[in-house]
Amino acid sequence: MILLSLIWARPQERWVALIAGMVMATNTIVAVTLGTLLPMALTRLKLDPALVSGPLVTTMLDTIGFLTFLSLISLALNVFHLPT
Repeated sequence: MILLSLIWARPQERWVALIAGMVMATNTIVAVTLGTLLPMALTRLKLDPALVSGPLVTTMLDTIGFLTFLSLISLALNVFHLPT
């Protein structure tokens, strides 16, 4: 994912592509983790995982992905003094 982002980006925007690729990789790991653990936790709480886990996983994953992207872009701009 990171490699594709770097290939498609223009040279002066490669740092954005690198961060976008990192966010995609992080989002994939979070999705796999949530998709595995959340239904097991809901079963333990005696809730039907088929009804609850779909919307809950989607909402959590969108929120985590959005916040991860904004945090990494913010960090890169502040730490590396990159152009805006």
